[in-house]
Amino acid sequence: MEHVLRLCGSTVANPGRATVADASDSGVVKRILGGDRDAFRLLVDRYERPVFTLCLRMVKNRHDSEDCAQTAFIKAYSALATFRSGSSFKSWIYRIASNVCIDMLRKRARIPTGVATREVDGQPEVAEPGPSPRVRASRSELRETLETALQSLDDAYRLPLVLFHLEGLEISEISAMLKLRLGTVKTRVRRGRLMLREIILRDWPELASMEMLSL
Repeated sequence: MEHVLRLCGSTVANPGRATVADASDSGVVKRILGGDRDAFRLLVDRYERPVFTLCLRMVKNRHDSEDCAQTAFIKAYSALATFRSGSSFKSWIYRIASNVCIDMLRKRARIPTGVATREVDGQPEVAEPGPSPRVRASRSELRETLETALQSLDDAYRLPLVLFHLEGLEISEISAMLKLRLGTVKTRVRRGRLMLREIILRDWPELASMEMLSL
């Protein structure tokens, strides 16, 4: 992210020189808008990893995820004047990053405008995943298992699921981002959960008793 900071005019290597380490996000934004560009480094340090993780979940490619994360921070810096003091900077940067990822996926023509996956008798057809080793997953490994299963979902179901369950966005926000009707988003979130559960129970049956799978 160093080149992102340079593009934004931040040159201080030690964020402690730019602003107090425990300052609120809104306080940091105020300092930046007041002319302290170096304070932006603190926001990057706080959110670089979670923003990258969000991008990776959405675009499923490490290189593209890094590009999306960097673009999101550049866009966020350019739009700081529109950030409402007192609101959540995390939610704000997540929305920017989500839109960047969606734009990239649209350019790849991977997000269809209508029903995204083939359906049989009104139910989505789950693509058969490639062979994978069957391992005994403990509770501590469940998150990794869920992430792996999530990546096997089609974009049309994975994106709403990530945005709703993992990033905590409202259905109305997801609807605006994906340019889909509210009912369509609700349906895809619901079906996405069922598809995810089916994949996990098929490939990791030993997790069947875990309450976290009662999606």
